[in-house]
Amino acid sequence: MTRRMTAWLHVEAVATVGIAYLGIEALGWDRARRIADRLAKDTGSTRAPDRDLGEYDLAIARKIERATLRASRLIPNARCAPRALAARHMLARRGLYARLQVGLRLQPRLEGHAWLELGSPTDPELLFVRADHTYQPIEALSGAAGPATARSVDPHLTSKGAFL
Repeated sequence: MTRRMTAWLHVEAVATVGIAYLGIEALGWDRARRIADRLAKDTGSTRAPDRDLGEYDLAIARKIERATLRASRLIPNARCAPRALAARHMLARRGLYARLQVGLRLQPRLEGHAWLELGSPTDPELLFVRADHTYQPIEALSGAAGPATARSVDPHLTSKGAFL
């Protein structure tokens, strides 16, 4: 990527993270995520969601991750959820499919986090994952097809409003 392309990527990231943040604040997480799902589908990720990523695809994904992390520093309170929605949209515009994951952890305190998974479901590339990633994915919040099952969600993590 040239410097000019990288600069435009950062401009796109600031705009997309800002829109995602405002969408979450104005509409709530669930509606903002559903709208983002529709936009990602309309954009048309052309590559199969379960295929392995090539070096070029992975490099683009990492550049988008860095750009959205930098952009979120310019927008007060834009944390993991707007970053993940924005990066997923930016990846979809480039033909890359990313699965949005949202999870909770109980220790050392109750905390939620959103991240993206790319490539093979058995060995995915993870974006926006912290070094101490101990979050249990919750499909109901991630937007996975169908209702969450007892197998997929720890009953201790499903108290009303725990994520939001």
